[in-house]
Amino acid sequence: MFLRSQRAPVTEWVNDVVGVVAGLQAQVAATPSRLLVALFPDQLQIDAPQRDAILAGAGFPPADFDADGLTALLRSTLTARGVAVVDVTPALAVAPHTPRLYRRQDVHWTIAGNTIAAQAVLAALTDVR
Repeated sequence: MFLRSQRAPVTEWVNDVVGVVAGLQAQVAATPSRLLVALFPDQLQIDAPQRDAILAGAGFPPADFDADGLTALLRSTLTARGVAVVDVTPALAVAPHTPRLYRRQDVHWTIAGNTIAAQAVLAALTDVR
């Protein structure tokens, strides 16, 4: 999903997802509620040493990996459809990686990662009001 060489099929998938979210947005708009989509990064997007090791082991050229492309595409496409979006990636990317933000050999956040993500979402929810 992060390889530049695979951008065409990924763009199709993103468009499918955005279509579903736009349908949800239309349903939510008919209520007093508001929809906020939170974009959560994969560990490879924020952990460069791990990303480099995995790419080297898989034989992918590092130049083909686009850590921000998928998230940027999702964010811009959703925003163009009028959907409010919060991207947690920048908050996690600048956070100290000690304590660990992701569990070892797991895609889930630790308490530290969850705390940072929750703060970013809370800030966005405050803005959506």
